[in-house]
Amino acid sequence: MATTPEEWEIFQANSKLQKAHGIPVEMLPPQEILYRWPYLRVDDLQGGTFCPWEGYAGPYEALTGYAKGARKKGVRIYENTEVQQIFVEKGKITGVATPKGNISAPIVINAAGPFAEEVGKMAGAEIPVKPYRRQIFFTAAFPWIQDPIPLIIDFHRGWYFRREGDCLLISGPKDNFPSFNVNVDYDAMVEVAENSLFRVPLLEKAQITRGWAGSYEISPDNHAILGKVPEVEGLYTANGFSGHGFQHSPAAGKLMAELILGEKPAIDFSILSIDRLRKGEYIREAMTAFKD
Repeated sequence: MATTPEEWEIFQANSKLQKAHGIPVEMLPPQEILYRWPYLRVDDLQGGTFCPWEGYAGPYEALTGYAKGARKKGVRIYENTEVQQIFVEKGKITGVATPKGNISAPIVINAAGPFAEEVGKMAGAEIPVKPYRRQIFFTAAFPWIQDPIPLIIDFHRGWYFRREGDCLLISGPKDNFPSFNVNVDYDAMVEVAENSLFRVPLLEKAQITRGWAGSYEISPDNHAILGKVPEVEGLYTANGFSGHGFQHSPAAGKLMAELILGEKPAIDFSILSIDRLRKGEYIREAMTAFKD
């Protein structure tokens, strides 16, 4: 949902691009939004976008599904195994050290998310990714809004909520400084309540039962860093997704696999190389999950 004329202009431009690629995006005026989702406050809105193809998925279920498929193809997955050192000889990757022993390998993929910068340093490479805390809260069963509830995003306030089982997931406060802090700040519930009640007054009936926190992996321009790390042969990076990682992961994984195997990637993703950041050629996009 867009609140300002500037936001609405961006929404319209994005919708035009999406429609050009066959995506059935709808541009909705405030009254249409209210008609479809009568629990929303719309008097301050310019409009919103909706696509029936959109949805959400469970990260845990997706992760375990990929792991199961990988194991069937012979992949060995070592859980709870920290990489303590990356071996580099004459500018080339030769392996890694773990508490369970050393592993020889000519290729290492740095997909360490918020820890990407630390892992990069092990190989003598600078990966400009910082961790920023994000929080989310979980309500008790909430029957006062009729299903289906799409993912509702108030772009201007940086707030969202959606259905989770019989309950609701509600976005929490966002740190604007990097840290590895993943503690839940229940004192910030005042901000959560203000955003929630402003957009969905019915949420006054919600009972928060628990919350959790994690880290976004933020790059300097809020876009992924994909591809080779030029100064270390055999080192690749796939991180810095800045809040889009789960959404982008199937495509990113496929492209990285093609690149590493020496195949021609299905699309040219060189714009996401680490070189752009080192040259100061940042990607500028107004609608990213992480907003400066």
